[in-house]
Amino acid sequence: MPEIARIWAPGNIVRNQQAGPEVLRPFEDKPLSDQYGFAGGFATSFRLAAGAEIWFHFPFATPVMLPGAPQLYLDHTSLLWEAKDGAEIAWVTIHHGGAERIELTSRLTILAGRHVEAASVFPARPRLHLKYGVQMCVLVRSLQNEGVVQFYGAGLSFSDQP
Repeated sequence: MPEIARIWAPGNIVRNQQAGPEVLRPFEDKPLSDQYGFAGGFATSFRLAAGAEIWFHFPFATPVMLPGAPQLYLDHTSLLWEAKDGAEIAWVTIHHGGAERIELTSRLTILAGRHVEAASVFPARPRLHLKYGVQMCVLVRSLQNEGVVQFYGAGLSFSDQP
């Protein structure tokens, strides 16, 4: 099915759900990075406390209608990211509208490493008929020591076919 549209946002749109010294540590001694992360030139970086588990949210201004497309469906999400020093992604979901959560990976499907040059792609199957805005949600944890996660960007891809 053809991709008819795509949107992309830089990593500085990411919002951490929790903050404070019990879950976040300062990143490279940057002020307030234990509250909001550090939005650098290419990425937004977070240093997780040992044992922490934090949700990160990517809110998208989501088109629910496009000219020439009778209906619009979410085909997949994409994420440019890096996890190091023990940090790992443990779950990826999307929220649609109010409280509709759709798993893109199973909980505790561990993703680690560096995905900066080529994005990780998470298909939405079946494709999601869009009626409301979409938010990608990424659960990151660092079980043994202080780990770092960096987000470089995130995107949504759309189809006009279910």
